[in-house]
Amino acid sequence: MNNYLNYILCEKNISKTELSKISGVNRTTIVKLCSDKKYRKGMRIDTAYNISKGLNIPLDEFIKQMCDIEYFENKYQENKKEIVKKKYNNIDIINKIDIILEKINNIEMRIQ
Repeated sequence: MNNYLNYILCEKNISKTELSKISGVNRTTIVKLCSDKKYRKGMRIDTAYNISKGLNIPLDEFIKQMCDIEYFENKYQENKKEIVKKKYNNIDIINKIDIILEKINNIEMRIQ
C-alpha cells in the first residue's frame, strides 16, 4: 500500500475536501499527507488526532500506518505540554497518546 490515508479515503469513499470538513484539518495539509512521504513523517500530533477522529479510525493504527514512529514520538515528547496548553487544554489527549506510543513500542519490541 503506497499511502494509508489514500487507501482509507478510497475505502470509505471520502474526498480530501470532505475529510477536511469532518476533521477540521486544512485541505492543503491533507493533500500533502496523501502525496508527500517526508511530510507524513513529520505529521503534527494534533493533525493525526483530528484526522483519525474524523475517519473514525483508532489513533494508534493511524499513527502506526502514517508516521515514522520514532520521529513522531520524539516530536511529541518535545511538544506535548505546549500542544495541550495551546490546542486542547485537555490532559486526556496527552494520556491517550502516551498509551498509544507505549503500545506501539511494545509491539515493535515483540517483533524484533
